[in-house]
Amino acid sequence: MTTYSADVNEAEFPTEVIEESKKRLVVVDFWAPWCGPCRVLKPLLEKLSEEYQGRFFLAKVNSDVNQRLAMNHGVRGIPSVKAFRDGVLVDEFSGALPEGYIRSFLERLLPSEVQLLVAAAKQALTQNDEQQALAKLNEALAIEPENSAARVEKAALLFERGELAEAVQLVAGLQGDILDFERTQRLLAQLALAQKISQLRTPEVLQQAIARGEGALQARIDLAAHYASRERYEDALTELLESLKVDRHFADGAARREMLALFDILGADDPLVQQFRRKMAAVLH
Repeated sequence: MTTYSADVNEAEFPTEVIEESKKRLVVVDFWAPWCGPCRVLKPLLEKLSEEYQGRFFLAKVNSDVNQRLAMNHGVRGIPSVKAFRDGVLVDEFSGALPEGYIRSFLERLLPSEVQLLVAAAKQALTQNDEQQALAKLNEALAIEPENSAARVEKAALLFERGELAEAVQLVAGLQGDILDFERTQRLLAQLALAQKISQLRTPEVLQQAIARGEGALQARIDLAAHYASRERYEDALTELLESLKVDRHFADGAARREMLALFDILGADDPLVQQFRRKMAAVLH
């Protein structure tokens, strides 16, 4: 056993393969001592696991000793190589194939340099190291300026730092990182809200306008933006719903649009979203 490869049996498979594949690519080599091609492929995979220095983990399964495990994973001939990522099988091949093919197989499945830099930035943020995260994201964008994941991560970081102009520029025209569309939409909504707040009357003035009935529909919509910026989302959605009840068509359906934007910020699974979607539907229908 090394840091990069190990013999794995049926009892160890859930931990050494399935759980480990949630951290990095795991390549499983199903082999047997009597198999001639296995004696060619196994050392080659071990060599590559050392060369790649932990970018993937090689799990070596003796299919003679672990027949049920091999059967459960559809092994019909050996050597059989199966790659796991995020707990599921993502690719496979059979036979002692040439080194060039195996390298291509690995490169297709391994994260790119930019993906590794973005992952490193996320890790730095978990340790509250914003400078390190920003450095990694800048490095990623220097390699691939249009990479949507790096742009979204940097924009989110700048948003937290209050650097709105650059954050907006990074996501301008971005329709959503395909790896995390919901998060991208949430960020776009947050940036739009932050830009809007600076142009509004204060909450106190808006509350007075509502009390006097002077432009109350717009005042409620604007007050909702203030509440949302302070993460008082239930208050914000309540104000928007009240405006919607009075006139659903006001300002081209502004209250409905703002409610949908808040749904993006909160995420589809948030209980408030589910609650206010039902209320909005009741008003509109």
